[in-house]
Amino acid sequence: FKLTIEELSEAKGIPLQKLEEWGVRNGTHAIQKAPCVDIPYIDTKGQEVAINKRISLVGAQRFKSKPESKYTLYGLWLLETIKVQDYVILAEGESDTWTLWNAGYSALGVHGASGWKPEFAEYLEGLQIYVIPDKDKAGEGLVAEVAKSFPDVKVITVPDGYADINDYYLSCDNFREELKIL
Repeated sequence: FKLTIEELSEAKGIPLQKLEEWGVRNGTHAIQKAPCVDIPYIDTKGQEVAINKRISLVGAQRFKSKPESKYTLYGLWLLETIKVQDYVILAEGESDTWTLWNAGYSALGVHGASGWKPEFAEYLEGLQIYVIPDKDKAGEGLVAEVAKSFPDVKVITVPDGYADINDYYLSCDNFREELKIL
């Protein structure tokens, strides 16, 4: 396993400069001593509370993190800006969140399909909540969990033939316009 921010940028179609602005950086996997991409989770106070290490573009073991990591919503450092927009799109994972940010959307990431916690709801009070789940059973579970906190959640469904919103983004000529019609 090995991955650099430059490879991730190219594969996901997200400009390297943007990833760096969002704190994404090259790192080293402690056990394998191999290059990886460090994706920091920053809380509302600006404190780094966890680092998700992306070690591969594909496969079941794409990510590694310390067992004691305390994940929060990804992108919380943008919460004040998000609240001005009156809505937030919850994306499943960091790369889907970057995809939405890159297109100018107000978004936060959930650390995987099972990453929603009821206590996250307090951050989003007063906002219209949308969720873009991945096209799998786990994504359906994410929607169900968010709906427990926000019964009026609106779901944006990725078109058939695409695994997630980044996969769809990579196929679009004008993603922002395409997303409006989903």
